[in-house]
Amino acid sequence: ADVHEAWVRDMKKLHEVRIKYPVVADVDGKIARQFGMLHPSATAEPESKAKLPVRSLLLIDDDKRIHMQMNYPASTGRNWAEVLRTLDAIQCAEKFEVATPANWEVGDDVLVLPSMDDDEAKE
Repeated sequence: ADVHEAWVRDMKKLHEVRIKYPVVADVDGKIARQFGMLHPSATAEPESKAKLPVRSLLLIDDDKRIHMQMNYPASTGRNWAEVLRTLDAIQCAEKFEVATPANWEVGDDVLVLPSMDDDEAKE
């Protein structure tokens, strides 16, 4: 909640980056439980260390389908370049019905799916 708002302000001020995606605070753990990110015996008590989820980043579509999940220990920051690269790859794969190889970036060659015929592949 407040911590997320402060982070968004810091990103804008310190790095001149405008966050254009929703940043969600899951104070009661409801979202973490829904996606299986908490141990089943974790309590709902705010002071409970068992309540802390792994630091996960999920790319979830409008239909609440998870397209990507990255898990981090609490001591490790996220690699935002990789998050954005992955989002670009997912969007490319869905739009053009292709696959992307490891380390793919926008503008790189893509992989043609076996289900695609030769004429489609040439496009």
